[in-house]
Amino acid sequence: MTTFKVDLASGTMQPLGAAGDYHRGAVVSENGEKAAFNAGNWARRPELQVVAVASGQARVLTESHDKAWDRVNVLRPERFSFKNRHGDTVEGYLFKPKGWKPSDRRPGVVYVYGGPLGNRRTVEVDSFQPTAYMFGMYMAARHGYVMVAVDPRGQSNAGRRFAGANWEQPGQPQTEDLEDLVKHLSRGHGVDPERLGLTGWSFGGFQTQYTMYTKPDLFACGIAGAGPTEWENYNSWYSGRTIGKVDRAKPVLRKHSLLPLAKGLRKPLLLVHGMADPNVLYQDTVNVYRALLESGKESLVDLFLDPEGQHSLGGAVKAKGWHKKYEAFFLQHLGKAR
Repeated sequence: MTTFKVDLASGTMQPLGAAGDYHRGAVVSENGEKAAFNAGNWARRPELQVVAVASGQARVLTESHDKAWDRVNVLRPERFSFKNRHGDTVEGYLFKPKGWKPSDRRPGVVYVYGGPLGNRRTVEVDSFQPTAYMFGMYMAARHGYVMVAVDPRGQSNAGRRFAGANWEQPGQPQTEDLEDLVKHLSRGHGVDPERLGLTGWSFGGFQTQYTMYTKPDLFACGIAGAGPTEWENYNSWYSGRTIGKVDRAKPVLRKHSLLPLAKGLRKPLLLVHGMADPNVLYQDTVNVYRALLESGKESLVDLFLDPEGQHSLGGAVKAKGWHKKYEAFFLQHLGKAR
């Protein structure tokens, strides 16, 4: 997102601030002479800036990030895009490890969200999301993986048709785009399509499960975090933008539930949840776990629970421990780069 100055007579738009910055929380002074926003990008972490509207030049007001960041910021992702089967442009970014070649056959992991998220997206040039960005950078640098983040159809802030593809068919358009992504990655991106994992959180946890159950050979393994598996348990303001009106007096939402689909699982799946999650209820993971066990998937499914964790964990399981679990799981099922 960029803040622009617009000439109302001609319609000419002039970007404010430094080229390549992503802006959040922009405000304009009452006299229109100054604007302020948080701005930054992957090369320069976001800070509060004020800009003179007439000149477009910005001045940085804060210095709020630990200098230790410069020592761990060892790789930066590359943006990419591809056309899906419907002709839509789908955007993503990927971390390439040192020594990467287009002809490589490396293991990799795809991070997906794919649902309504206000005005946010995963693929934003100032986003240092813990799993998509930080863990992605780590796995690429430490283990030689190609780590990918993607915003498929259903993701918000990409136009009504693109975002609205989710409506009354949650998971389906995203899975189509993930299929097309795997084909794209297998052409000159140094990825072994037989050694790709999938992960996501919240709606991304739902999406990971939906894809693993309905296209069971697309990914070699998956980690699903805190995903809503029974939409009748979730809040109306979000469900209403995804599956339509939720009438709790008429529980007819089984057609959107993951429980009947769980029998399709063929590859290893790790379910992650905080047991005190007030957002996506822990019972959603318990219920789909039960369905998996009842379908004879004991050898394929495992649980990783935070007894005090909420929607972003943070109880007994902190971010480092959570991602150490991810690291071990992916190394076990995808192997090391060769």
